[in-house]
Amino acid sequence: MIACTAQNEMAVTGQSMIRAALIIHCLFACMLLSANVSALIVSVGTDFESITLGPGLHYLVEPENVINVSEIMDHTGWKEVSTPQASFGFRDKAYWLRFAVENPQNKPEDLLIELSNNYLDSINLYVLDEEKQVIAHQQSGDSIPYRLRPIAHAQNLHPVTLPAKARITIVIRVQSSSALSIPVQIWDRQAFTTYDFTRTVGLGIFFGLMIIFSLYHLVVAALTRDSSALYYAIFIFSFLMIFSYRKGIPPSILPEAAIPSMETANVFGISLVGFSLCLFTSRILLLKDAAPALARLMLIAGSLALLPLFASRYIDYSLLIRISLGYSLIIIVLFATVIIKRIRDRYPPARHMVIASIFGIIGGGSGILAALDILPVTLTVQTLIYVCNAVMALFLALTISYRINMDRQLIEEAQRKHTHELDELVRRRTEELESVNAQLHVVSITDGLTQLYNRRYFDETFRTEYNRAFREKQPLSVLLMDIDHFKKLNDTHGHAFGDLCLKTAAEVVQSQLRRPLDVAARYGGEEFVVLLPDTDTQGACHIAENIRRELKATVVHHNGKPVNMTISAGVSGEIPVARDQHEALLKRADDCLYEAKRNGRDRVETES
Repeated sequence: MIACTAQNEMAVTGQSMIRAALIIHCLFACMLLSANVSALIVSVGTDFESITLGPGLHYLVEPENVINVSEIMDHTGWKEVSTPQASFGFRDKAYWLRFAVENPQNKPEDLLIELSNNYLDSINLYVLDEEKQVIAHQQSGDSIPYRLRPIAHAQNLHPVTLPAKARITIVIRVQSSSALSIPVQIWDRQAFTTYDFTRTVGLGIFFGLMIIFSLYHLVVAALTRDSSALYYAIFIFSFLMIFSYRKGIPPSILPEAAIPSMETANVFGISLVGFSLCLFTSRILLLKDAAPALARLMLIAGSLALLPLFASRYIDYSLLIRISLGYSLIIIVLFATVIIKRIRDRYPPARHMVIASIFGIIGGGSGILAALDILPVTLTVQTLIYVCNAVMALFLALTISYRINMDRQLIEEAQRKHTHELDELVRRRTEELESVNAQLHVVSITDGLTQLYNRRYFDETFRTEYNRAFREKQPLSVLLMDIDHFKKLNDTHGHAFGDLCLKTAAEVVQSQLRRPLDVAARYGGEEFVVLLPDTDTQGACHIAENIRRELKATVVHHNGKPVNMTISAGVSGEIPVARDQHEALLKRADDCLYEAKRNGRDRVETES
């Protein structure tokens, strides 16, 4: 009896447990169904501008069998995003997202759905009405040509018009070989236009600064042959390539056939960044002399950074980019280690690189961590990346300038220390050379016998003074003189006596000139010429007559016998009325000289 009672009680208890389990399963199923039905709802009211979707956004890993959107909506595997944005790391499968948008206003609302990750290969956006029927389908992403996107824009934009007092459901399918980070933002179209203008201006300033840094240091490298400036330019160029593709700029401004693919550019940029950073650091910190082992390590690390360029044909991009990003973190750690080492060595440029290193590690590390899905790709993170990289580029440029200035100072100090005697010797030799040059110049313009100016100097001075007289409308006169019967004197008393007569005549001519601008020269043989600036014909005749009388009164002795000389002179003068007519003036003086000879010599003739 007791046994039967016990068995009945156990049966009742078992049935109660079964009923409880059924109730729990039903409740759990109801929760799942409720979760499947009630997706995240965004209300766009009167003051709506934008919203970034994160917690509450539904996502689903695409099932093995390919199904349509209606079946996707009814699938039981939907889950909620709990992070600030939908981010799933590197995944081979596609992911689905869904959310609802309602418009409580009495007017339609023009919206834009932005997915601001340009590394997403394929984006399919479906718009469903309240009956869960597909009313629109749009495609974008890296694999979709720019011209085929819903809106011709650098970002992945999808226009949606939401009728008044209506609700729609947005379902998005995303697939990518890169990290599957899916920042979803809903914009009022007018608000996006304002925001996009500000963002474009900011990016323009950022890229403009970076391009200036790169081109300037290319010029510096060409002029100074400083390899650190060249590696810096490559480093900045590589950063620009990565960032420009991240922002979707090349596909939006260049022909599709003229640009490499996103995958190729990304691997190329990351590889060059690692390579140039290693070699730049080694060169700017002079590791070859200060730490040869570290210099070799940096060279090896930089060379290994280029391997993805050659392996891209043989390794899947998804795996290759993960390897490249992971290796970039190693390079950053190595970079920091080298900086610390050189700071301990008290090397001045290392101290100046500390600020650049801090911003570079923050900016570069944040970018890599975001790409590896460790950090969320929020607007704050992106702004941090760009600002830090710009500041890093600026301080690296300042480091190069400091290092170049320091090298120049060291060279100058060494030159001052070791070349003082050489400078003194050069100074003495220079003074001697200047003295010799001065003497040579005097010799080149002086007649060796009479010590008057020679004809070449007279010709040059005559042309210059004539043109000056023309400009200033001042008179200019010329005396052309010839020793009378000089050939007879030379033949009678010998050439030595003739030379003495020429020197005596030259001394007499020079003695009658009082002004610095007056020029006396030996014109040739026994002829002399005198140039008289700012002197009219009357004044020139007076000077010529003084020379004639003085020479006639001068006695030259030969073998104890006195010998007298006379001269004939022709005078011509004018205020020039045209340039470069000096030859005509000299010709008239020569005609007057011949007139003096025809009229008996020992006289001065001038123009009538």
